[in-house]
Amino acid sequence: MKIVNVLIIVLLIGSSFLFGIMVNYTPKPDLINQVKYSVIDYLSYPESASFKNIKYNFVRETSDKGELGYVCGEVFRVKDERLEGYKKFAVKVYNNPNGRMDLSIPLVEGDDSLPLSVVNSLWNKYCN
Repeated sequence: MKIVNVLIIVLLIGSSFLFGIMVNYTPKPDLINQVKYSVIDYLSYPESASFKNIKYNFVRETSDKGELGYVCGEVFRVKDERLEGYKKFAVKVYNNPNGRMDLSIPLVEGDDSLPLSVVNSLWNKYCN
């Protein structure tokens, strides 16, 4: 009877330990893949997207010890049923110290939201 009680206690302690690890474990997501998904969701024809020259550019450390940077690259784009070829894109990324990632709305060359001069200015400042 005593052995059964000891086994039950060991089982409870072990399962509590494993449950605690599962609750506190937060996997670190892959930054480049998260940005790709964000850009793909932004495009009019997401099935046509292919990427090249993707890289992360660190900008600065924030006051709360987080990281601020840009993921830049080129995405093959189809717009209004026309092949446009590879267009530059940039996504602002904030990594907080807890591992959470915040992404901005992707900025893709050729959008109507910003003039080409602004896109080129941001690209030259943060992506080169």
